[in-house]
Amino acid sequence: MKFFKVDTKAKVLRYVFVLTLTIMAVLAIKHDYKYNNLRKDASINLNSNKEAVTVMSNQSLPKGNTNSKQTLSVSTIGSKTIVKNDEYLESTINMPVITNSNKIVERSTNDKIKNDIFEFYNKSYKEAKQYLKDNPDEKNKFVANVDFELKKNTDSALSIKVRYYTYSGGAHGFYQDIAYNVDMRTGKFLELMDLFKDNTKYKEVIDEEIKRQIAELEKKDEENIGIYNFKGIKENQNFYLQDENLVVYFDLYDITPYAAGIPEFSINKALISSMLKPEYVDLFDLK
Repeated sequence: MKFFKVDTKAKVLRYVFVLTLTIMAVLAIKHDYKYNNLRKDASINLNSNKEAVTVMSNQSLPKGNTNSKQTLSVSTIGSKTIVKNDEYLESTINMPVITNSNKIVERSTNDKIKNDIFEFYNKSYKEAKQYLKDNPDEKNKFVANVDFELKKNTDSALSIKVRYYTYSGGAHGFYQDIAYNVDMRTGKFLELMDLFKDNTKYKEVIDEEIKRQIAELEKKDEENIGIYNFKGIKENQNFYLQDENLVVYFDLYDITPYAAGIPEFSINKALISSMLKPEYVDLFDLK
């Protein structure tokens, strides 16, 4: 009986030892899995219906002090690619990710662009889902893509042009360019009229320069004659900054047929510098 008790006790201790090792191994695996997944790109929800998309991040937003009183710096521009493909919509979204030493401006700029892109996606998805449900025989899915171009990046100015493209059937898709022009010192998103002093004739000056450039285009190529129906710019006219230039552009069908694309006209700083508000003159600097 004594030997039996000792043998049973040894078996119990062996069992407890093996069980302990097993639990430790499971916990270690669970920890590694959780840690590795934290480093991977997560999925995010773009709308209230919780339709998830995969986010592949080329650059993560850094954490840090959000004190706005910092030395000005040139932003670093990364990107996130969001891919969505289901029975209603195909979508590839390349979204800019701005990193700057001024964390308040960084956050507000990223949030504005991100919210606009997600709003575009949500609207496109809702329209695609509704149309294809109402028309079950329709085999072509809708398309909603977003891409961007960096036009200017200095310590005082950031200008990014985002293209929103949709296709919902027909001969061709439709696209719209939205430029985000930011005073990186204050975080303000600028409209054209913001740049100029009150009671200046900046619109007339820009109008004349655009007319001159159109005349040059018509002179170079006769096929351009009659294409442009330009009457003048608006106070909130589309524009972006590039080098020392103000580039004015127009939406599809605004002043030309679809085939002409989006017309752009570069206005050199020298033409408008005397009319610029003093605080915005250096937005046109090269550095």
